[in-house]
Amino acid sequence: MFGLHANADIKKDQQETDQLLDALLASQGSGGSGGGGTASRDSLLGALVASLVARVPPEFDIEEARYRWVAGV
Repeated sequence: MFGLHANADIKKDQQETDQLLDALLASQGSGGSGGGGTASRDSLLGALVASLVARVPPEFDIEEARYRWVAGV
């Protein structure tokens, strides 16, 4: 009903992100070799982040778009 305090909102967002990443890692299954707690989690997260960053489109050049719109190109 009421909005959260700014710090509580940040904490909520962090918890939701952790839950999302944990769910993604859980869906990956095990990597094969046993053991590897934090190091394997960090490497999986690094690979996930690299994959997501690779999918981000290049920065939109608003000035070029405006020029093309005005010029009718």
